[in-house]
Amino acid sequence: MVKFSFHTCESNYFKDPFFYIMLSISILFSYLFSYYTILKYVSLNATAYDLGIYVSILENTMHGHVMYANPLLINSFSEHFSPFLFVIYPIYWFFPYVKTLLIMQSVMISFSGLVIYLLAREIFFINNFKKDILLEMLALFISTSYILSPYIESPLSFDFHLMPFLILFVPLSFYFFMKKYKILNLIVLILIISLHSLFVIMVFFIISYQFIFRIRNEGNLNCHKIIRTIANINISDNLKKTPKSKYVLQKIVRSKTLIKIIITLILLVGYLYFASLMKTFIASGAVALSPPSTMSTGSVSSSLAGLFTDLFTRPMLIESAFLINFPDKIIFAFYAFANTGFLVFLDPLSLLMDIPYFLYAYLSSYGPYYSLGYQYSTMIIPFIFIGALFGIRKIVQSARATDSDDVRRTIKKILVGVISIVIVSSLFELPLDPISPRNIFIESGSMANFHEFAYNNGSEIAFELQKEIGESDPYLLTINNLYPVFAKDTNAYVIAFAWNSQLRNLIYGYHIEYLVNQPDSFWSNQFNPSMNDLIDNNTFISHYGVYMESFGQDGVIVYKLNYTGLPVLMIPYSAYLPATSFYIAAGEYNYSIVNGSYVYHNTTMGTAWFGPYTTLLPGRYNITYYLESVNSEANSSILLDVTTNAGTVTLNQTVINSSELPNGDLEEVTLHLTLNETKYSVEFRGMAIDWTGTLIFKGVKYSVY
Repeated sequence: MVKFSFHTCESNYFKDPFFYIMLSISILFSYLFSYYTILKYVSLNATAYDLGIYVSILENTMHGHVMYANPLLINSFSEHFSPFLFVIYPIYWFFPYVKTLLIMQSVMISFSGLVIYLLAREIFFINNFKKDILLEMLALFISTSYILSPYIESPLSFDFHLMPFLILFVPLSFYFFMKKYKILNLIVLILIISLHSLFVIMVFFIISYQFIFRIRNEGNLNCHKIIRTIANINISDNLKKTPKSKYVLQKIVRSKTLIKIIITLILLVGYLYFASLMKTFIASGAVALSPPSTMSTGSVSSSLAGLFTDLFTRPMLIESAFLINFPDKIIFAFYAFANTGFLVFLDPLSLLMDIPYFLYAYLSSYGPYYSLGYQYSTMIIPFIFIGALFGIRKIVQSARATDSDDVRRTIKKILVGVISIVIVSSLFELPLDPISPRNIFIESGSMANFHEFAYNNGSEIAFELQKEIGESDPYLLTINNLYPVFAKDTNAYVIAFAWNSQLRNLIYGYHIEYLVNQPDSFWSNQFNPSMNDLIDNNTFISHYGVYMESFGQDGVIVYKLNYTGLPVLMIPYSAYLPATSFYIAAGEYNYSIVNGSYVYHNTTMGTAWFGPYTTLLPGRYNITYYLESVNSEANSSILLDVTTNAGTVTLNQTVINSSELPNGDLEEVTLHLTLNETKYSVEFRGMAIDWTGTLIFKGVKYSVY
């Protein structure tokens, strides 16, 4: 029987055709992911939280305000101590664009698949054994599955973050570990810690697994020697000189390995406290040592010490926290492990590395921790794939440690089954990927399909203003989804979670030169006051004039301080709303629907139709109703009006008699409208219908002129 060795193969990757296939796949997905994230940005679907925050941090650092984040109104290090920002800062300094961060993240995620492939080779191809095409194929499929996993692509749907660098760094650490590049492994582990101070715990579990792996696979490890030495101690020879417990302790203390472990623990815990001290000092200027925080929203405890104490002293509290959103947590975990067909359970010890994520996320009530479309899945999914690789390694060990051809053939069939499992798992989760075809995409969490994004009228206004202000850095206020466009402006702020006296003074002291709003956006009505609240305040908005505007659902409007001229840029817009876009009052049955039109025959109704509750920006509009009269009596009539505020405010109206509608012909009835301010929940109604004969309502077109 051949003895199994830990040493890895020294094959030349550059002679491996599968290496080039995986390299090509990584390059392809670098393009696809970059396209997806940039399209999300230019279509005004990126957000200040968090893409805008990181651009603001790097831009402010370039201008001397080190690590200051305008959206947070604080130094970012007082909230997240992330020295890794200094690592990416030189890249941004050379290429100071928002797209730089998006491309960097996309390339990093894509090429993590190549690292997984190289790692799989190291784990599967054992020294003194010839290469196996089946294992090479398995390595390729797992690596491709890694990139295709919605848990890997999840952060792409939520802008730019540091946490997704785990997708690359974790497998890279294990690759260097398997290659025995200790210095490079140490550097990568330091980079992981630099992403987030709390990742110290994650690194502890990584080091622990790597250490145990060496013990299991190397007979010459110092610690292993100690264990065997302790087991063979001749108590009778030493008991007279030294008590057994003391003698054993002396043996252990002399171990260099143990000393390294102790030093590592001291350094990791020390860094946690150092990060906590630095956050306190940066936030308040005072030097105060506080317990390290979990930084977990909705957690049972705000400190690590409190969390671990609760685990043992208040188990019922831990249980109740775990049961919050329990179905969501179970589904999220199930699909995470299903990514690899549950192969990680072949190596149960690797599940230890998932502990930090479950402590962080599953004891919290905060839904995004266990939902797709956010960055938090990156805390667990690399470990699941790596655990699966080590699980498959055990199958490989069984094949190569036997001389039986029958056993080898059986294990070969098992590996073919493993490949099938990986392929099926990938295909099963492909519809959840944001870059999947529109016809198969299944919405999950906040994952958005790239077909939902398109450069629009609002984009044209926002980027035109960005181009105009250039490097002048005027004071500017906008909303969450528009902020990334202006994040390079070191005087740009966002109406969001953070408010302080400085921002209030800028706003109400009329120091803000530009207000940029997208009235139909979800974010324009969020927070107190919201952007729409500010603009609807006549006293406040009277100091501003409309400087640029585009219309429609994606319309953006720019207000400029003390501006009194006509808009320098106005993008016309028109929209046709078919009859079925409107509503019929409940209980009304005096109508029918024919070919998408509402048909009224010998009808008397208070409200024929109402809606659609759209938003109209300041401007001049034509509101055109498309009607057709068939065999109607002369005294038939209907009131057409344009209203807002649930019909209590009339913007324009007219009464149409059947005599004004030629029999059997489609007729256009147009109302003119001039708005000096944004109107919300606008309705184009048909009221007080008293019609003898047949009236057909086709729809409404509204356009800016």
